[in-house]
Amino acid sequence: MKWTEKYFYDTLLYEKIIQNKVIDFGNQEIEIVGFTNDTIELINCHIIAGKIRFKDIDNQDLSIRFINCNIEAKLKFENCKFENLEFRNISNLKSLRLDKGYNFNDDDITMLNRFYFLYDKEISSSLHTDFYFKECSFGREFLFRDIKQESGTFIFELNTIGNSDLEGNNIRHYFNITNSILNNVCFHKNNFLSTFLINECTFNYKDITTLKYTSTTFSLNKFSKIAFQNSNFNDKTLFGRCQFMDMAYFENIENIENSELKFSDCQFDQYTTFTRAKISNFSIEKSVFQNIVSFQDTRFKTIKIDKPHFDKLAYFDGIQIDEIDKCDRRTVRTIKQQLQKADNKIDYNRFRAYELAAYYRELEWTWKDGKDKFILGATWLVTGFDHSWRRAVGFTICSGFAWYSVLYFSKFHGSFDFSKINNYFTGAFRFFLVTDFSSPFKDKGDYLDNALLWVPLILGKIFIAFGIYEMIQAFRKFKA
Repeated sequence: MKWTEKYFYDTLLYEKIIQNKVIDFGNQEIEIVGFTNDTIELINCHIIAGKIRFKDIDNQDLSIRFINCNIEAKLKFENCKFENLEFRNISNLKSLRLDKGYNFNDDDITMLNRFYFLYDKEISSSLHTDFYFKECSFGREFLFRDIKQESGTFIFELNTIGNSDLEGNNIRHYFNITNSILNNVCFHKNNFLSTFLINECTFNYKDITTLKYTSTTFSLNKFSKIAFQNSNFNDKTLFGRCQFMDMAYFENIENIENSELKFSDCQFDQYTTFTRAKISNFSIEKSVFQNIVSFQDTRFKTIKIDKPHFDKLAYFDGIQIDEIDKCDRRTVRTIKQQLQKADNKIDYNRFRAYELAAYYRELEWTWKDGKDKFILGATWLVTGFDHSWRRAVGFTICSGFAWYSVLYFSKFHGSFDFSKINNYFTGAFRFFLVTDFSSPFKDKGDYLDNALLWVPLILGKIFIAFGIYEMIQAFRKFKA
């Protein structure tokens, strides 16, 4: 049986609860304008329509619930003000849109005290649904839980969430999106006045020609306390010009394979943590941190930090960068400076070495840069930029014996008598005495009688002295 708009309205008005019905409007668009009851419930119903629009409802006692329904239709709530809107265990919903509609009064807005869209733990969701929330106010609760969005979009813009009066008192309020997979997400110009949790979620971006943005986007939002703990940012994600007015938690966000997470022109007013985050490509540009920020025990493939402002300490203890050679020198220097402020000498020395390596890669063999590149090249050859004493010992011994062998074979015209090998090593021992310029083949005080032989002798002493100096510096690298 085909339902009519009037029959549907009257049924909702007088029965309040509709169970186990097939509500078939074909491809019609149905409009429900205004409503005086305090309850609308559809339970285990199969709803078929082109679009069902609830419009201009102003009833603070009204609760609308869709429970275990198969909805082959688009649902829209336009310029509505009521208590509760709930969707539980829904299947085949084409789209859900909440907005203020096309009224000319700027004060009109969709206002809900509570909004729920969730699934019971034992039920597996699989939706191909477009979600759109625009110019709405959610007063006490917004719960979006256990959703698996196979395709579609999730647009959340120009909304107000919560009330600052709720914070710090015993009023029950929950605002969270948890344990969900969302596609093509955009949060734009929202005002979060209460704590909002977006934990254990996965954000996917799938290129759709109709989209006006090119990544998972959080732009121009004002957040109170916010958390993205244990969430997975696939593909590209941008936080642009957002203000974090209270604590911000990005702990244990994890995707080391294909994530690109960027913060641009953001302001963090309170404590912020990225502790144990694992991100492939991480970027912070022109952002301000007015309180302590933690990047402790994080792992990145690459990281870029450009023009940051840290009012207080930024902790980078235990940070791991897999492809450090792809990071620019500014980023490495910024991390090094913050490690120095935090008095972390171990990680500071590690990033000091990374900075020298980055600077060495930037320099060219030109008249201007050649001197610095030569000095850094010599440092790299002797100890590496991490000042390894083992490498310094190896360099000193190898270079010393190399120059001594040149001197030895030059002195004896390329011949070597194995029966006099002890004399070879005795001479080598004297050659390694940096301040002794006597001939290593004669008595002390006797000098080489060939001017050409002084060349390998002096060069050898220089190399040995430089190796010993770098060895000493390597042992002092943890000193203040």
